[in-house]
Amino acid sequence: MSLSSMSGEAFKLGMDIDHRINRFVAIDCLLMHIVCIGSKLIAFDDESQLRKFITCITEFVIMTP
Repeated sequence: MSLSSMSGEAFKLGMDIDHRINRFVAIDCLLMHIVCIGSKLIAFDDESQLRKFITCITEFVIMTP
């Protein structure tokens, strides 16, 4: 493997990691908004219901390409 192809692979990997980090930051911001809106619209009885709600949304967003 040549040096240029190795640096190309490293660049692609870096871009992929950067994309994932940006996506997780965006997901985090989205979840914060959903929790704020959700807590006003839905009267959660306890924290475990809120956690289930957040987990469900997180799994949906992560599984979506």
